[in-house]
Amino acid sequence: MQKFNSGNKIIVGVDHGYGNMKTAHRVFRTGVECMEDEPIVSRNFVKYKEMFYVIGESHLVYQGNKTDSEDFYILTLAALAEELKFRGLHEANVTLAVGLPLAWMKSQGADFRRYLMKEQELHFEFRRERYHVHLCGVEIFPQGFAAVVNLGAMQGINMLADIGNGTMNVMQIVDNKPLEKSLVTDKFGVGICMKEVQKALKYICNPEKTDGQILIDSFACGIETAHYDFIDALSKSSGVGDKQAFHLIQSFAPGEVDFDTAHQVGIELADKLLENKYSYVIATHIDKEHCHNHIIFCAVDNVEHKKYNDCKRTYRQIRNLSDELCREHGLSVIIPSEQKGKTHYEWQMAEAGTSWKAQMKSDMDNAIREAHSYEDFISGMQTKGYKVKGETFGGDALKYLSFSASGQTRFTRVTEKNFGVGYTKESIRARIEKRVMAQEKFPVKRKFPFPKRPDVKRTLNDTDKEKFQENGALKHWADIQNLKIAAASYAEGGSVEELEGKIAEKNATAKAARSEIVDLEHEMKAKAEILKYAKQYVSNRKYQRGYEKAKDQDAYFQRHETQIILFGGAENMLKRYKIKTTSLDVENMQAEYDAMTVQKAKLKKTYQTAEKEVVEADKQLKNIRQYLGIERDKQEKEKTNKKHDISL
Repeated sequence: MQKFNSGNKIIVGVDHGYGNMKTAHRVFRTGVECMEDEPIVSRNFVKYKEMFYVIGESHLVYQGNKTDSEDFYILTLAALAEELKFRGLHEANVTLAVGLPLAWMKSQGADFRRYLMKEQELHFEFRRERYHVHLCGVEIFPQGFAAVVNLGAMQGINMLADIGNGTMNVMQIVDNKPLEKSLVTDKFGVGICMKEVQKALKYICNPEKTDGQILIDSFACGIETAHYDFIDALSKSSGVGDKQAFHLIQSFAPGEVDFDTAHQVGIELADKLLENKYSYVIATHIDKEHCHNHIIFCAVDNVEHKKYNDCKRTYRQIRNLSDELCREHGLSVIIPSEQKGKTHYEWQMAEAGTSWKAQMKSDMDNAIREAHSYEDFISGMQTKGYKVKGETFGGDALKYLSFSASGQTRFTRVTEKNFGVGYTKESIRARIEKRVMAQEKFPVKRKFPFPKRPDVKRTLNDTDKEKFQENGALKHWADIQNLKIAAASYAEGGSVEELEGKIAEKNATAKAARSEIVDLEHEMKAKAEILKYAKQYVSNRKYQRGYEKAKDQDAYFQRHETQIILFGGAENMLKRYKIKTTSLDVENMQAEYDAMTVQKAKLKKTYQTAEKEVVEADKQLKNIRQYLGIERDKQEKEKTNKKHDISL
């Protein structure tokens, strides 16, 4: 050995990652495929003990102990050859410096050293070149600590996080020393997360479930290479957290929708929710009684590189969008969970706006807001036409406060079971007292009295209800209020004919704006995808050129696999859109897209304003018609016609 290394040792550091093997000057993928015969195509192989091992065509799967197979031993030989080749050597005395995840140092350190030291004289070939290594020793260090140990004094408390392909290692460093108690190793590497994404994508794109993959679409990513597009977006964001992608499932009732319509509804949901910002893949599964959509989208958007905000609000938004689209396509929707627990009769009454509990809860809330004491609250409920029992406190008092509306045969107990938290007589008294005390302690100083809700915004009271018929004073009050409301509606809205004309005009404005928004959204979707691929093409073009000029294209590809694949995908998509890559102007594309975004915001405001004016005018029209008896006559006529149809 002395003749070729003058008795000197060289130290070769090797990082045995699950995704990539790293030395000081080389990086390559960890895939190992054993073959008995010499590979015909690949030159990237190790020949060791008459066996051939193709290196780097994939990544190793996670394994809890790196000594469980020969893979990491063969990869160590390849790493030695790569580093010696860089130094212009084919023979050397080598001391290996390797790392292990922090929490594995004690349990696996000795075994890993024996695993790598099982032979001191190593004779092998790599890429058809022979190497001879005398292995002098193996030194094992905590994985990741080398990255900070030479940065100078690390005073105070510091945290090191080493996020690899297979594991994530966290270590606390206090005054430049690692704390063993703080060592954490978790099976939570980038590769593991992305494999979960790949696994999910593979599942939803199963040909047997998607009519031979006909019912699959994507936006801003390739169906086969979506995980690369996701990696690219994730790499541009800070603080992504533990979510790399999100998976939505949208189901339809059995037999109510054809496959193509279900798929179209899913695309519309993804477009409305993600607003042309996030890459997604959608697949419609037809292998069950009910067809359903799977939507997987990246956790980071392609525009601002921000993480998707996953919370209750966005969950409700998803549900509302899905329900809205289903209604537009004439499909059924699930009753919201808040309505569970009601009897079918109560649900029907709530749909008609006449549920005893819903009305009683609303009246209690109004009485609580208006009351200055618990006694005021009880009086307020009596004024609204309710009978009361159990309102007193003390040893002889009834346990529950109960109300009975006019027309009810039984009293309804005021309990949290019936009305929710805060609805017992004790809670109601406490709520009123707390509000009154707060108002006394912090009185609201108003220069002008707080304006009451304008009469024109209100709806007429239905004086045909029993509570008005049985209480003359209450009916008199309601008649006066109705007169005020009808007069205000007429004063602001005009005559019936004028209001009908206004409603028709505003409906036309809203319809036109909505139509323009839909057309613009379709155009923006294509523009957003082109812009994304144009940026992807420009940012990765240098890697493609480097690959074309590289002497060792296999090695270059292994180092820049993601970038080269992304470049190819972007180039193909731009060709599909008939965009000339020789004259790409990304800044101009971005400016055009920004202008379209501004135009959409203006159209949306026009649409919302027109819709709001329609609602207000419609309320005014109904108030006037109802007061004049037009609406009531119309309802009676509809009831008569309905009875006539039933008799026929």
